[in-house]
Amino acid sequence: DPPRARGGGSLVERARGRVAEINGEAERRARRESFGLGALPPPEEFNCPLTLEQMRDPVVASDGNSYERAAIERVLRGDGLSPLTRQPLERTLFPNRALKRRIEEYEERDLQIAAMVVAATGERGEASGSAEPAPKRSRTRRSSQVT
Repeated sequence: DPPRARGGGSLVERARGRVAEINGEAERRARRESFGLGALPPPEEFNCPLTLEQMRDPVVASDGNSYERAAIERVLRGDGLSPLTRQPLERTLFPNRALKRRIEEYEERDLQIAAMVVAATGERGEASGSAEPAPKRSRTRRSSQVT
């Protein structure tokens, strides 16, 4: 039998799931960049107070705060004190499904709005209604072009 991970499922299955998650994040990031949304920061509530980065797997700890799972698990393996209240934390973490859903909806909404704007304005090509932007045009002008 293959080795089992703590949360159930084989280690290989969990690793495959994590690779797919990372690839999905990279695709979303590339898509955001293609629309010029890369520098647009997410709402503060989407950021983990420990990593200061947008959460992928938000959980609620016994102090009532949401954290990125991996970050708060490191705290639990260490001193076990809440990084925000300095009170002892219980070992049980609860998935914050509502926050995760809001983060996903926010990202998707931003991408949809950007695609509609690009399609409507034709900034990056013909307004084809495609959700994907046309390749970027060169910024250099040829001497034969009329301005």
